[in-house]
Amino acid sequence: MGDRGTVWACHRSASRLKKLTQNCDRLNLQSIKICAEDIRNLEKFTNIADRVLLDVLV
Repeated sequence: MGDRGTVWACHRSASRLKKLTQNCDRLNLQSIKICAEDIRNLEKFTNIADRVLLDVLV
């Protein structure tokens, strides 16, 4: 992507996103946006993505 566009990294646990935040800062990545919420009920993510990648454990 060349640090263009937007990548949303979402998880309901902020502690799980800590390492990602550190790596984004270290690599100076601006395209990754972090959301520490359960996105199942957030309307701001409705119909906005070109692609979706899920890493799901059930």
